[in-house]
Amino acid sequence: MRVIFLLVVAFIMKADLNGQIIINEVNISGNWVELQNVGLDTIDISLYALCNRPRYRVVSATTDAGSNAGVQVISGSLNMAPGDYTVLGWDNISFHGTTTGELGLYEQIGGYTNVNNIQDYLQWGTGTPGIGRDGTAVNAGLWDSTSSFVAAPTDPNYSLGLIPSNYSGGTDTDSTDWEEQSPTQGAVNMSPSNCPIDQNITGVIPSDTYYASSNIMSDGIVSMTSSVMFVAGNEILLNEGFEVELSAFFEASIGSCP
Repeated sequence: MRVIFLLVVAFIMKADLNGQIIINEVNISGNWVELQNVGLDTIDISLYALCNRPRYRVVSATTDAGSNAGVQVISGSLNMAPGDYTVLGWDNISFHGTTTGELGLYEQIGGYTNVNNIQDYLQWGTGTPGIGRDGTAVNAGLWDSTSSFVAAPTDPNYSLGLIPSNYSGGTDTDSTDWEEQSPTQGAVNMSPSNCPIDQNITGVIPSDTYYASSNIMSDGIVSMTSSVMFVAGNEILLNEGFEVELSAFFEASIGSCP
């Protein structure tokens, strides 16, 4: 008997996305932001910083520092593997109110005008005093215009989410790439008043319980050591590509929001 082994090697050229942490979703009224690692390397974001001028905070700083509220890890980890999502809570996301604001993600605290420090940026509303990091984002190629804002969500239960089909190259989070949508990864352990109707959960799913009053759809991955539960009122649809890795825990049930 002759056994033939076939080795196939594929090279994927994505050097421009190495270590790229992006803002994937922002819930303004809920004061949380979802980050995603779309690069090829595991990145420790402990010393990264959030900025909604003039408020700023290192993401690993969980305690209050004067007017700068601490940051809380809602789900995921500050040590982000490729494809990982991490949801951070920060009260100063809505510092300027829910209708106008900005959020910048920086590789380190300080240097907010440094184009090499800013990692991603989002600006919503109509523009008021206090908004001031858009120029840095434009110069860094992360934003399209200092006069371009995303329309703020009209419903406090909704978020600003990045449209995957419009996002390419890790550099064009402009106003055409965002839309009002139901919360995805951040919508966990919610009260009945703001339980999302439907959820479409993709990517590497952080450990937590995900609720929907009607349907949950997913083609995501429950990775090793993760613990994920889906609870939906009507239907849970696991699409092609949904994966539960060895030693992970996954449970799906039909039920109501807590």
